Amino acid sequence: DHSSFFSPDDPNFVLWEKFEALYGSDMVLIFAIASDRSNMVSPSGLRAIASITEESWTLPLATRVSSLTNFQHSKAVDDNIEISDLYDPAAATEDMVTEEIMQVAASDPLVSGLLISKDLYSAAVYVTTSIERGDTESTALVMRKARDVRDRIQHEYPDVSIGITGNIPLNYAFTEASLEDGMTLIPLMYAAMFLLCFWLLGTLKGTAYVFLTVALTVASAMGFAGWLDYPITPLLAAVPMFLLIIALCDAIHL
Repeated sequence: DHSSFFSPDDPNFVLWEKFEALYGSDMVLIFAIASDRSNMVSPSGLRAIASITEESWTLPLATRVSSLTNFQHSKAVDDNIEISDLYDPAAATEDMVTEEIMQVAASDPLVSGLLISKDLYSAAVYVTTSIERGDTESTALVMRKARDVRDRIQHEYPDVSIGITGNIPLNYAFTEASLEDGMTLIPLMYAAMFLLCFWLLGTLKGTAYVFLTVALTVASAMGFAGWLDYPITPLLAAVPMFLLIIALCDAIHL
């Protein structure tokens, strides 16, 4: 949650909170699709976008999916106005559909530069969800499902590359990085510090005393933070590493 990087009285954060209270807050995930071989208005490109659009509705808490293929296009048919998806996978003549989509992509400001790039070689599928700020469980659930969708469509259409972006992946990246550091970087750091300390002191007993001091320092600091009801954020997750360095240096110096 990016709000953990701001103090509650930060003027920009306060303004953002007022904006969300007035207009609502949307948590968005974006599938970015690109191809180097052919533009995304080709039959295979359109099918890839349509597949991702359809699969995006299966994401947990998805409330809206916007893409080039389901863009609501209106056109005059005799004396009536017909509104339908811009791309119909069951269209009889794909060449005609592709030509029509190219015309819309080049002229409609709601499509060009938003749902598809101006050079037509990349496109985006926007998935709006009802995830609330700070709901890390739902964020992780959506990201796992989105990655499954990306991998499945990527395997089905190897000529295109698919990425995931948006504020949902951004928020999840902080949590994911903290978890990965806790499982790999921090244990390795403790092991390296233990070996260095043993080499400097030359005694296992002295090394054990040093690390007992470090352990008590980290445990008391994190326990005190929990007692004060501080949320576990990526910033707080980095505290044990800083305490390890400070406590180790003090213990060896003394």
